[in-house]
Amino acid sequence: MMLCAARSVIPTRSAMSRPRAKASSAMHNSTCEWLLRKVHDRTSPGLLAMAFVWFAWQIPYIADGGSLLESLAWVPGLDVALGFRLDGLSLLFALLVSGIGALVFLYSWSYFDHEARVGRVVGLLVGFAGAMLGLVLSDGLLTLFVFWELTSIVSFFLIGFDDASASARAAATRALLVTTSGGLTMFAGLVLLAQQSGERTISGLLEVAPTGTVVTVA
Repeated sequence: MMLCAARSVIPTRSAMSRPRAKASSAMHNSTCEWLLRKVHDRTSPGLLAMAFVWFAWQIPYIADGGSLLESLAWVPGLDVALGFRLDGLSLLFALLVSGIGALVFLYSWSYFDHEARVGRVVGLLVGFAGAMLGLVLSDGLLTLFVFWELTSIVSFFLIGFDDASASARAAATRALLVTTSGGLTMFAGLVLLAQQSGERTISGLLEVAPTGTVVTVA
């Protein structure tokens, strides 16, 4: 009887390994959070800062009346491509997006130090900045719509980041409904403009300058 009691008191090898496994898991999680914070602290604002410097480097060329055009094949079989254009107006907005975006990351350092879901926050902010850059640099009509919807989706997740809060979820849903309805209305107008002019780029529309009732409605 005493032997059985002693065996019941002495912890087994598997029982002793459980706290070690929990400690190892906690250490792994803390290491991942630390690495994510380092990625945020250095990489995220650095990328936007480098984008700002690159855009600033283009100011003399754009100021002389130049422009940069780039087209990336998206669905070659349907002749669908993503078109981008850098001119005076898009350069101004690109500088604002990249410059303010880098400052937002720098300002939020203290906030991220206490945020357990830092990786999610960083990903959403970087995604939003990228979608905004794509939006202001869009030349293709479809490209403009795609990046508009991307900003709507990322905004939904940013506004509803505190998903445990009912008010945050409701605000995110309202924002998504407003931006999506606006995006669909814009898409209808873009389709009308493309049909009337035969152009599928903003630069092409500026050259052709279509007129008529359809254009007025669009």
